[in-house]
Order: sequence, then structure tokens, then C-alpha cells
Amino acid sequence: MEKQVLFTITQTLGRKVTKVVDIYGPTNELLEKTKPVSSVSKYAGLVLAERKERLRKLDSYEMRNKYHRENKMDELEQMKNDVMKETNWKLRVLEEQSKQRIAMKEAAETLIMFAKTASRDSMREMRRQKRDLRKQNIGLHEPVTRPTRRSQRLLEKQHS
Repeated sequence: MEKQVLFTITQTLGRKVTKVVDIYGPTNELLEKTKPVSSVSKYAGLVLAERKERLRKLDSYEMRNKYHRENKMDELEQMKNDVMKETNWKLRVLEEQSKQRIAMKEAAETLIMFAKTASRDSMREMRRQKRDLRKQNIGLHEPVTRPTRRSQRLLEKQHS
């Protein structure tokens, strides 16, 4: 199954437009929502720059003059509102995906923590079993006793 491209983030430097990244995946965000947006995600700055550039073109003297002469200023305002809705939607999608990535990362860290805990517990149990086995085996074998080591000086002192 091929993922659906929601939108493409581009970067404009002068007249040169470069594609930065495609944003894939399903989203729960609706275009018409008026929910507040956050601009802390990775590509939010590029989306806001795109918004600013598009609004600058719509606010230019040529565009306003053209729509004013044709008496279609409402249409121009609608175009501005559409730009705002679209970029707000993009920001909400980016924020949603950022939250999903954070949730997945936290879940992975939790799994790693549980795996480490289970590993520590199994090692602790294995050491305990070995210790208990050694304690049981101590009674079966007689301990090897070696003669106490004495210094040569003490031996001479005893024999004199």
C-alpha cells in the first residue's frame, strides 16, 4: 500500500523554489477547523514562510488593483482566507505527526525499560539459584584444609 502525499513543503530562495519534503500519511485534522495552530514542529517555519509569500503576492498592488477594477474584492479576501486555512491545516498536521512521533518514542523507551528490568530480574534469579546450589554443595564435600603457614622465624623460636 502506497502512502498518500498530503502536501509538499517547499523552500523559496529568491525565485528558486526547492522541494524540501513530502508529508505523508493519514490525518485526523480537517481543513475547515479553526483550531489554534502551533509553530514548533520541524517544518513549521517553512510553512509560515510559504504563507507569508503567498499573502504578499495577494496583497500586492497589482492584485488589489486588478480585483478592485473588476469589483471582486470579496473574491480576493476569500483567496486570502483560503491561504490562511490551508497553511493552518498544514501546521496542525505537522503538529499531529510530531505528537505521534513523540508518543511512539515514549512507547519504545518504555518497552526498552521493561526489557532491561526483565533482563536484570532474570540475571538476579540465576545468581540466586547458583548461590543456593553452592550452599547445598558445601555440606556434601569436606572442606580441604591446608596447614597454617608459619614463618621460618617462628619455627626456629619454637625449636630453640
